[in-house]
Amino acid sequence: MADRPMSTVPPQKAFAARAMTAIGISEFGLLATFVSSIVVSRLLGVEGKGIFSLFMITVSTIIMFSGFGVGHGQMYHVSRDPRKLSHFIPNATILSLILGGGIALLYFIIGRTWSIRLVVQLGWPAVASAMLVAPILSMIAFQRQFFLSTHSYIVAKFNSFLCQVIPMVFYLAFYALGYISVVSVIAGFVVAQYVCFAVFQIWIRRSGIPRGGVSLSFAKESFSFGIRQYLSDLMQFLVSRLDFFLVAWFLGESGLGLYSVAVSLAEIASRVPAELGTILFPAFASGRLSGRDAVGIVRITLFLALVAALILFLAGQFMISMLFGPQFSKSLPAFYWLLPGIVAWSTIYVTFNCLSASGRPGLGIPIFASAAVLNSVLNVLLLPRVGLAGAGIAATACYWLVACLFLAALCRKTKCSISEATIMTKSDFLRIMNFISGILTSLSQLKWSLLSRQAPR
Repeated sequence: MADRPMSTVPPQKAFAARAMTAIGISEFGLLATFVSSIVVSRLLGVEGKGIFSLFMITVSTIIMFSGFGVGHGQMYHVSRDPRKLSHFIPNATILSLILGGGIALLYFIIGRTWSIRLVVQLGWPAVASAMLVAPILSMIAFQRQFFLSTHSYIVAKFNSFLCQVIPMVFYLAFYALGYISVVSVIAGFVVAQYVCFAVFQIWIRRSGIPRGGVSLSFAKESFSFGIRQYLSDLMQFLVSRLDFFLVAWFLGESGLGLYSVAVSLAEIASRVPAELGTILFPAFASGRLSGRDAVGIVRITLFLALVAALILFLAGQFMISMLFGPQFSKSLPAFYWLLPGIVAWSTIYVTFNCLSASGRPGLGIPIFASAAVLNSVLNVLLLPRVGLAGAGIAATACYWLVACLFLAALCRKTKCSISEATIMTKSDFLRIMNFISGILTSLSQLKWSLLSRQAPR
C-alpha cells in the first residue's frame, strides 16, 4: 500500500516528488472546499452560513478534545517500529467510538441542560448530526494518520480530497431538488463523511497490512507521547479557532458568517504549508528529513505564503464580492488584518512538526497557551469596540507571537540564524523554478499521451 516499502529509506528527492504529488492532490480538495464555502454562502446567506460554520467548528473542537493525541503517538511509534502498525486501526476504532461519540454526547447534554448559547444557536437537528458524525470524523483522522505512517502520502491526501469533494455533490443535489436549507446542508455533510469512511476502511482492509487486535501496551506508549502533543495541538486549535466562538458570542450568527468567509479566503495563503505539515511529521520522526532540511523548507514556505498573501490582498475585494456576494463585503476589514498573521502562521507547520518529531511535542504547550490567552483577551477587548476587524487584529498578533517563538527554537536546535531561516537563497529560487518546470513537463507529457491515444491508427 505504501508508495515505497517501509523498510527502504527513500532519497530526499524521492520524498520530495511523492510529497509534492500528494500536496497536488490535496490542493484539488482544498479548491473544492473553497468552492463549497462559496456555494454554501450563496445558498444559505450570511446567517445560514454562520450557523453552518458554528456546526463545523463545534464538531472540529469535539474531535480535537476527544483524541488525546493518541493518533500522533501512534504515528511516532509506528515510524520507529513498523511492526506496531497492525494495532493502529483497532486501537483507533475503540478510541473513536468511546471518546469521539462520548464527548460529543456529553457536550451537547451539558449545553442543552444549561442553555449554553453556542449550543442553543445550533438547534436540535444540528446537535443530533454532530453526535452522529463526531466518531466517524475521528476515525477518518486516524485513517489519514495510518496512511501517513506507512508513508503513503498520496493515499492520505486522496482521503482528504474525497472528504472535501463529496459533500459538495450532496449540497448541489439538494439544491437541484429544491430542499436546500441549513439542515439539509448539514445532513449532506454527515452522509458524505460516512461514505468516505467506508471507502477507506475497505482500502485499509485490502492493503495487505497484518491485522492485529487492540494492544493496551501500544495504546499506553502512544498516549505517553501523544498527551504532550495533544495538549500542544489543543492549544494550537484554540489559538486558530477560539475567535470563531468569541465572534459568534459577541456578534451572533451573521458576524460569524462574515468572519468565516474572511478566514477561509485568508487561509488560502497557508494551504500548501498546512498540507505539507501533515507529511513532514512522519518524515522527521523516521529520520527521512533532518533539522537542517527544515530550515530550507521554512524559507520556501514563508516565501510562497507571502506571494500568495500579496495576490489575495490585491484580489480580495473582487473575490469576496464576485464569489460570495456583496452581502459579505463587510468581511473585508477582518480579511485584510488576517493576511499578515497567516503568512507568519504558515511557518509553524514546518517548525513545530520538526521540533515535535524530534521528541519535544510538549514545547507547543506554553507557546500556544500564551497565544490563546492573548487571543481571548484581545478579542474580548476589541470585538465590542471595533467589530469584526478586532478578531483579525487579535489573530494576527497571536500568529506572529507563535511563529517567532517556534522559529527561534528551531534556530537554536539547528544552530542557524534567523536570517538563514527566513531569507531566500539562489538555490531556493532554483528549486522552485525546477519544481514548476517539472509540473509543466508532466502536464505536457500527459497532454501528448492523451492526444496520441485519441489519434486514429
